[in-house]
Amino acid sequence: MSTSRYLEDSAALLESAAAILQEQQEKLRAITEQARSLSKQWATEQQHIQSKLLGISAARVPAESSQTPSGSRSSGLEDRRLSEEERALKQQYLWATERLAALQHETQRLRWLMKQFEIAGQFLTADNQKDESKLTRLSQIRMLQAQEVERQRLAREIHDGPAQVLANAIFQLEFCERLLEKEPERLPKEIARLKKDVREGLAEVRNFIFDLRPAPLADTGLQAMLQHYAKNYQSRFSIAVVSELSDTGRLPVAQETAIYRIIQEAMQNVQKHSHASQVKLTLSRDADAIVVMVEDNGVGFDVAKHTKDQVEHFGLISMRERSQLIGGDIDIISAPGQGTRVILNVPIGSDTTDL
Repeated sequence: MSTSRYLEDSAALLESAAAILQEQQEKLRAITEQARSLSKQWATEQQHIQSKLLGISAARVPAESSQTPSGSRSSGLEDRRLSEEERALKQQYLWATERLAALQHETQRLRWLMKQFEIAGQFLTADNQKDESKLTRLSQIRMLQAQEVERQRLAREIHDGPAQVLANAIFQLEFCERLLEKEPERLPKEIARLKKDVREGLAEVRNFIFDLRPAPLADTGLQAMLQHYAKNYQSRFSIAVVSELSDTGRLPVAQETAIYRIIQEAMQNVQKHSHASQVKLTLSRDADAIVVMVEDNGVGFDVAKHTKDQVEHFGLISMRERSQLIGGDIDIISAPGQGTRVILNVPIGSDTTDL
């Protein structure tokens, strides 16, 4: 086959593949919009149920305050009716919350798939480029993807944590307003509960801020940052952290940042997936390399199977790519029932890329 014919056939195949990708991308977009619409419906339903629960709480206050010996029987019947209705509504609220969380999770997965199709389409339709240029572009795109996944994770955790605390705080404040008029003696107890919930929400927000932007590594160094992170991690998740952190000396900031983010991702995976009671974090330096190990006593997993599932286990891919960008090598060792070890080797003096 002549070179020109070969190029023509290759171009035709690429165009055909691009057309298929575009068609599938449109289908994914339609499904994603449907999932988003359903999420809005369930969010509205959740708010509607919450309003009903607020109405029951308001109805119970005057019913309790107006109770007399002659009306105790009817008041007791009314209270039982309200309690049964409240239990049913709380069950509905729980179901709506679970359904909403599931839909939001699936929406994130669909968006991730759309990103993959966009990347594939860009490379199929791009003009001929040198391999080095394509690899550079791919690396940049994957880093942008990592940032997007992190934003989505943070949005999901804020929704499930501080956002719910604030929503409940509004609910409690409205209830306190009614108590102020009808039964002020109950206010101190409700206000104490509200203060406790708000403090917990504030602690979660501070944890998110620390995860996103810890104290500058340039000021504290990797060893001190990891000591702080291990202490914070143990108190937040009740997972024992055994730390063996040697003084590795100062490294380039980009290199220290990448190592810190890899450890952070590995530790987050322990908290989310491993069901571990203990994790060991080791940092050491020999003549040629920085060596990091994160080892847990959790349930473990099939590494080969999970590495292929890029949608569900992007964190593993992200760790590998970060290690490659600083000239390092990462090894993930695990098996079902045998815990997990993440071992990172970073050659001293290796080239780094700002992350």
